Amino acid sequence: MVQRKTLQLSPSSAGYLSLELSQGETREAHGGMQTPGRPAWTSGQQARACGLRAIDGDTLLVGWADQRACTNWPDRIRLANIDAPELFPHPQPGGAAAQLHLQQLCVGQPLRIVPIHTWPDRYGRMIARIYTPAGLDVSHAMVADGYATEYRNARRRRPLRAAARPA
Repeated sequence: MVQRKTLQLSPSSAGYLSLELSQGETREAHGGMQTPGRPAWTSGQQARACGLRAIDGDTLLVGWADQRACTNWPDRIRLANIDAPELFPHPQPGGAAAQLHLQQLCVGQPLRIVPIHTWPDRYGRMIARIYTPAGLDVSHAMVADGYATEYRNARRRRPLRAAARPA
């Protein structure tokens, strides 16, 4: 089913969220789990969210601005094309610093989320680009600031390599 819609919301009670969501192809998901071949979002679709907590250096917990439009979207977002040191289950050196840096960049901020795949990863996270209100790509910032590296299996690596070079 192809459906075009634009939703606009007034600012929330917290005073920081407004949503303008343009949606191309709409597909259904059942029970919060993705049915193979039927994703709940489309690649390149955009939505507004607020960063709630950095789970580690490359995963962010978000609250969606419009729960109705994002009903089947996961609350955990994996930053596209980067890898940061892990905190769980076995902490790696630099993991806590990467988590803190991601938290400083995103938590409490209104964010623009742009999924790059139409399916979740094996841990149920959406893989997406995240942008701050200033237009900063959080993946680029994490690499440029030395808290993450480019994900080795990423298909689109050129933009991140440019960000990793010293100025």
